[in-house]
Formats: sequence, C-alpha cells, structure tokens
Amino acid sequence: MPDSDNIPLMYQAQVGGRSQIQRLIPGQPRQQAYDWVDEWVEGCDRHKTPEFGDHIQTKECTFTWRMVTNSGQDGGVIRPVIGERGWAYFPGSSMKGAFLRACRKLATPAQVLTYCGGKDAEGNLHPGILRFHGGYPDNNEWLDDSLVDVVHPQEGWQTNGTKENHETPKIQISLYQPKFVFGISSTKTIGSDEWTRIWEIWEAALGRGIGSRVSAGYGQTKSHGASKLRTVMLQGQGLCSQRIDKVGEFRPNMFKAALRGHTRRLLSGVVDDATADKLTRQLWGGFAGHDGSVVGLLGVAFSAPELTVDVYKYDNNPMPIYETRDLSLNILVMKDVSESELKALKNFVIQLLKLGASHFGKSIASRGVERT
Repeated sequence: MPDSDNIPLMYQAQVGGRSQIQRLIPGQPRQQAYDWVDEWVEGCDRHKTPEFGDHIQTKECTFTWRMVTNSGQDGGVIRPVIGERGWAYFPGSSMKGAFLRACRKLATPAQVLTYCGGKDAEGNLHPGILRFHGGYPDNNEWLDDSLVDVVHPQEGWQTNGTKENHETPKIQISLYQPKFVFGISSTKTIGSDEWTRIWEIWEAALGRGIGSRVSAGYGQTKSHGASKLRTVMLQGQGLCSQRIDKVGEFRPNMFKAALRGHTRRLLSGVVDDATADKLTRQLWGGFAGHDGSVVGLLGVAFSAPELTVDVYKYDNNPMPIYETRDLSLNILVMKDVSESELKALKNFVIQLLKLGASHFGKSIASRGVERT
C-alpha cells in the first residue's frame, strides 16, 4: 500500500482517484463521505468540550434542523469549519458579519461604530469594542448523529419537468439539530443592560439563519423576529425523505420546493416562461446559468417538537413516514426590503399558501394560513 493511501481524506486533493466525497455514486454500497466522517470523528477529542474564557459572555442557541458553515476548503463540497480539538466551529468573523447586519438595522450609527468599528463621518477608522469568538457545540452528541447530508437540486424538474445538467445529487457534511454556544467579549467594561442589548441584536441576527443554505431551512432557530412574514401551523402524516443510508429524515426544504413550484405555476399563467423562471428565482433563489446562483427574497424555517419518524412496509418495501402535531412552518424574508415591498411580499405569500393548501393538506385550510 503506498504511503499516500494513509493520508486522511480531509487532506487529500479533490480530484479523481483521491478524495471525491462530494460525489453520490448510485448503487455504491458505501459512499466515500462516510469514510471522511469516520476519520473526522475518530480524530475529534470528544472527551473535552471547547470552552470560552471567563471574560467572555456566552449564549446558547439550538437549531431546529441541520446547520452547516461552508469551510470553502474543498472543491465541490460543503463541509463545516473545523476548530479547536477537531470540533465543528462557527467562525467569529462570520458571527461578526451577521451581528453587524442586524446592528445596522437596530442600533444608531454611533452604536454600530462603538460595537463593530468602522469609519466615522470624517473618514477616521475606529476599532469596535466587541470581540466575536464564534461558536462551538455545547456537548459531544453531534458526533453521534448523522453528519452525511445530501443536496439534490431539482428546480428544473419541479417547475417545468426538465432536468438540468447541474441537477445531480451531491453530498455535503452538516450537523443535525446541534446546540451551539456563542461567545462575545468587550475590550471595555460595560453594564448588564448593555450586554442585554448586545444579545438582543445577536438574536435578531439569528432571525434569518446563519451558515450556508439558510433559505432552505439550514441554520435556523425557533425565533425569527422581523424576518418572519407568516407562520403556518400544520399537522398530519406522510412519506418522509431518506438519507443516503436509507434512514428516514424529515427535511423542511421540501416546503420550499413545493412553494417554488406553486410560484412558478402561478406566474406561468400571466407571463411567458422565461419571465416566470426569472421571477421565481428572484423570489426563492436558484441558478441562473452563467450568472451563477441567485439569493432569493424568501426562505423557510420550521419547528416540529412533536415530530416522529417511523417505517411503513408496502409489499415488503420499507418506506419512511412521519407524523407531526403543531408543526410551525415560517416563511421568512431573507433580504432588507422597503415597507411597500414587504407588504407586497406578505400579500403574495398569503395567496401562495392558499394555493398550497391542497398540497400541504387540509390542516392549512382548517387552521388558517396566517399566524403572528
């Protein structure tokens, strides 16, 4: 065996014959991504949770589904940033970026300059007093959950019955329902009231989700603040998605897929196909050929505290099914928009949800399409 075969997949080049963890090969009994994850988990120090210093203020945050921060270290695959002791890590720089966006909306320019730094009106540069230390999982349970995830773009198939070349299943590495602890410190002594205000801004920053693929339900918490357009309460049962290892998993991105499809059908009745595709991408995001990906105005998040997943056998074929009570589906606005645009989006979402009642089930029609 050559020495190169002993190098962990994490350090191998993303080329054919080496590490190709992003590829989902149909019929292959074991995908290479599972070997990558096994090597990562084995190298993690599961016996000691990374901790912040005594001078750092901390706050816990639980994600309702999967969460991932794209490290950008491997071509063609999304996988988490890895920090101290091999643990998954949410970078402090990303944390500051999310905080800064929320701070600009909720605080005065003087407070933004004090907290995050920047240039004043005269163009002089000022350092901020806050230091963002990122976040780590609060225990080692994430190491025992399924970390191998699948991304399967199906926009063309869902909206017009065609399959594009890029719409092939790919693997990503993400954490399942993790609880993170985030840390912030200050270079100056500040009071408890101001710390309360700082954490309120951070809670607002979490409203649209953090990390990658937030519009599809990744990196979302239970609270969404001003980002929430409408909440739909659902209950019922149905077929469940499958992970790569054939285990059932309820995936909220199916709601976004359904709403995208309904949007496309609505628009196709009043405009030509090319315009309908363009407007659908503007609303829900997607790929625009050579122009790359488009970040949409709308996204989804969900919370299902009473969700159960089971297996139903039909002609000896096991099929995963789910049953839920009081599932809340939140429609979010993912960008800053004007008041008139926000009102128009709210009205559009209401009509879209009424159209989607037949798809999601009678529970929408009987319990209402709006909840604030």
